[in-house]
Amino acid sequence: MLASEYAVDVAFLVRHLDAEDLRIASRIAETGTETAHEYLIRKGRIGRSAYVQCLAAHLDLPFHDLADARIARPDLAAAINGNAARNGCLRAELPGLGSSIILAPRGQAVVRLIEDRLRNGLPATRIVLTTPALLWQLCLNADKDAATAHAITLLETRHANTSVRTIRPACRMALAALVLLVPVLALLQPVPAITLLALVTSLLFLVAAAVRIDALAHSTVEPLPRRAKTPCSVPLVTVLVPLASEAAVVPQLLRGLDALDYPAGKLDVILLVEADDTQTIASLRTHDPGERYLVLCLPQGGPRTKPRALQFGLVAARGSLIVVYDAEDEPDPSQLRAAAHRFAEAPSALACLQARLTIHNSEAGFLPRQFAIEYAALFRVLVPGLARNQMPIPLGGTSNIFKTSALKAVGGWDPWNVTEDADLGLRLARAGYTVEALASDTDEEAPTSLKAWLNQRTRWMKGWIGTLVVVSRRAAPELPALVPSQRLAVAGTIGATLISALIYPLLPLTFALTVMSEPATGATGFDAVIFGIGAAAFVGGHGYAMAISWHGARLAGLNPGLSDIAGLPIYWLLSSIAAWRALFAFAVNPQAWSKTHHVGRHGLQPRKDTRILPQASLAPGE
Repeated sequence: MLASEYAVDVAFLVRHLDAEDLRIASRIAETGTETAHEYLIRKGRIGRSAYVQCLAAHLDLPFHDLADARIARPDLAAAINGNAARNGCLRAELPGLGSSIILAPRGQAVVRLIEDRLRNGLPATRIVLTTPALLWQLCLNADKDAATAHAITLLETRHANTSVRTIRPACRMALAALVLLVPVLALLQPVPAITLLALVTSLLFLVAAAVRIDALAHSTVEPLPRRAKTPCSVPLVTVLVPLASEAAVVPQLLRGLDALDYPAGKLDVILLVEADDTQTIASLRTHDPGERYLVLCLPQGGPRTKPRALQFGLVAARGSLIVVYDAEDEPDPSQLRAAAHRFAEAPSALACLQARLTIHNSEAGFLPRQFAIEYAALFRVLVPGLARNQMPIPLGGTSNIFKTSALKAVGGWDPWNVTEDADLGLRLARAGYTVEALASDTDEEAPTSLKAWLNQRTRWMKGWIGTLVVVSRRAAPELPALVPSQRLAVAGTIGATLISALIYPLLPLTFALTVMSEPATGATGFDAVIFGIGAAAFVGGHGYAMAISWHGARLAGLNPGLSDIAGLPIYWLLSSIAAWRALFAFAVNPQAWSKTHHVGRHGLQPRKDTRILPQASLAPGE
């Protein structure tokens, strides 16, 4: 095969790469799944920086690393909102070159650039080539404060009063004080307290039981075909992976991303890392994603939360679908194909698919085992059942595949909500969108220490409190209120989880105080009836929760034993401790993020370097 017979975007590499690699890449390009140069970059045959430098030399254009580049004010808005970098084109002032058009081409844009240059020759305007990562970092750093402000106010700009940031401190303190009155009342007036708790418990468990029993009856999820669409017809998917102090799991993350069975030319992978997270950046250098994936170093600023990072990712996303993975995730390789197939067939109201989350370290102790059972009940029973009835679903925070247009329509994530997944699930429901369960698994890691588990659960519950406050507000015209059945579903899921955790230790305490107190000897028949109803609801609540946990664990292949079910009350008591911590934390500092540290699976080795041409070492943002 002659050089002229290679694909146009790799033909000029004949003096640099093996001829067989060029032949294979050119044949891949003929199938339409991805361009030849993207195939070579994905396979590690050449780094993206090295490729763009070779391309620049071939087209007789300068390559620039954009050091000391300056974006003129008229072009600053396009840089901040991401339009310039997504389109790969921006005007800037470059040292020694003056005003220039900066191009960061990839995919078919490279082919079009080469063909246009061959047809039209040298342009009148100065053109400079660079990489997408360098262009993105220039846009983020041009005005860091403005870029941060744009990302963290996307939600509030579109939907006012839907962010946790808008909850006033006085409201947070008043809510905490109101809840604290319950144990005070239990100590001072045991009989009225147990009457109140019995009524609340009865109503709460009645709603929760109805929601969960209905979910149990409708929890079947049909598996999707693994290869239902031709590669050339699948949509572009943006994969967002926020990283914060995740140096230990970087090799596992890269291996999981590499294993995705999806056309590489239709994958837009963005790794989001804080600019001052030196350990994670160093780990990325060591295990080197090879410039196949875009690494964005985010400007420093508050709030330091996962949803803040995801909002930057939403600005940078190019795909019509967006999927979120956590750093320790190991998704089923066929997950994205199945999701793309479902979206192609689904009605326009479908905004999100929630894949099942499973725990790979369930044998690491009591907490991981109970965590795995809890996830099995949630993602194999409750979520599919709610989805079948088109009820609001508190999303799982990872392995969510979104329709980008729907995600942007509701403002994306709330950077100020530390349980951004549940909040987003309810906001999608308020906007009239639906969520479905996807019969595809993603392995996750459960915390193994009590401290790590408590910190994570406290953060979750703190976010749920803020979510309930926001969703209960008067609805804006553009984001209507939930209908009554949806409100009941929210009360039976997030509300029931929170309130039952708060009152869980109070019921036996109040009962003991009632028996020991003097007024208890003169308790009326009404008090006895109320107490009996509350006790029955409490026992019944334990029963259906254990039944669903048992059923979910069996579906997940955990082979639950009696000891697992017997351990649930201890696990729920720990959840109660987390709930009371969350109440205090919500009143004092609702945006504080308690990071869950992951260790990953053991035994992974750094990836072998198969590149032929050298490339620049991984600098922040490259």
